[in-house]
Amino acid sequence: MSFVFMAFANAKKVEEAKAFDKYLGAVTAHLEAVNPSQEELAKIIGNNASSKTYTTEVDVVDVEGNKKKGFQNAITFWYSTDGLDEQKIYFSKTVFFSNSARIGSQTGKIQIVDKWGRFAWATPDEYKGNVIPQYSNKPASISKDYRAAMVGEEELIGIIKAHLGLNAPVERLADNTYRDLTDEEISAKADDYACSIEPADIVKIAKGDVKIIKGAVIGTNDVKAVLSIRHTDKGDYQSCWKIAKLNTQITSLENEWNKNPRNNEEVLMNGHIPGNLMKYQVTPTDLSQSKGSEEAKPESDLPF
Repeated sequence: MSFVFMAFANAKKVEEAKAFDKYLGAVTAHLEAVNPSQEELAKIIGNNASSKTYTTEVDVVDVEGNKKKGFQNAITFWYSTDGLDEQKIYFSKTVFFSNSARIGSQTGKIQIVDKWGRFAWATPDEYKGNVIPQYSNKPASISKDYRAAMVGEEELIGIIKAHLGLNAPVERLADNTYRDLTDEEISAKADDYACSIEPADIVKIAKGDVKIIKGAVIGTNDVKAVLSIRHTDKGDYQSCWKIAKLNTQITSLENEWNKNPRNNEEVLMNGHIPGNLMKYQVTPTDLSQSKGSEEAKPESDLPF
């Protein structure tokens, strides 16, 4: 008869994992870091920081739909805001940016962007002919000096614009309608509107280089952040639905959410985005739309 010898560690007391509070509401947020290292993040949120790999290799496509290997960078912005108990609350907003052209899965249209950070959708023929796309009611608000936009670029540019406090290149008329400024008018005040990623920097950013982004946003304006709850089969997690300019009106954010609601992110309370920070509770009657709110979820959660 043979014996198998094994070594066992001493028993340790098992304690239930700490449940972290989760929040809803539109708050003033201060940028702490972009893609911080584990050590840098530990200085912000403490010992709960865990290592993170921001860059991965993924399949990407060009404007012709040809596939190849490329890169995706999970560009993560870390913010702080004042909590309910005079303690800072830390949360993050991640944009998945890759060097892949953004092409509509249903329409085949190509998303385009100009050097003023304006986005539109062009048919393949419009793109090849380098003409301004024609929508049903008017031409797209974009200059002819455009290129194909990358996956995640529109959201990334939106965050950068929010930190820089940039206005849209339009003029408000006496009847409260708006007129797009001409290319000549915009160029005359280029420093007020320029917001774009140089083509030569696209792959660098996708591979993980965020020096350009840090240089653009670190030390700039605070922003308005809409904290939300992401529902999954494994539980509810703190999320951040939107980063916008600090003076953005709540009604404008609500209109945007209602045009393109994300059913797994609960940002509305009784039909509105809370204007102040509030703790999230699982209450199926008060919180809107999400189908996953009928039952309490496990409290396994990340510390942000």
